[in-house]
Amino acid sequence: MFSETATGMVNAAVQAICDGDKDRHLAMHYRKIEPDPYYDEKFAAFHEACKENGIADIEIITELDDELMQEQKRRFHMDANIVMGDGALYATTFRVVWGAFGGTDGSSPVEGWRLGGLSRVEVPILREVRVVD
Repeated sequence: MFSETATGMVNAAVQAICDGDKDRHLAMHYRKIEPDPYYDEKFAAFHEACKENGIADIEIITELDDELMQEQKRRFHMDANIVMGDGALYATTFRVVWGAFGGTDGSSPVEGWRLGGLSRVEVPILREVRVVD
């Protein structure tokens, strides 16, 4: 799974976790992912928060806009702040990578953005509980 824009890849990753679709989220990565209890715990917590409260806003923080990232076509770190419907703030950093990726069915490679390889798979974690009036 890939995206035509770097920010689109981040949004797709957040949505996959929110939907509870672990297979889709892991398929967005540029490398094989080993089992990780920390990932499983944080994935489940964010998915549960999404089911209960939904996402009110996703703020993606990066030094460059999509157009400049598209011109440079390399690796970028992007911070994501996700505000839930109840005001809770979840945050994480995603690494996105531009490249040519082969299809799972042996089809010709397609250029696009995927999630890059950090030491562990990143999942939004609770940073702050806010009271919404």
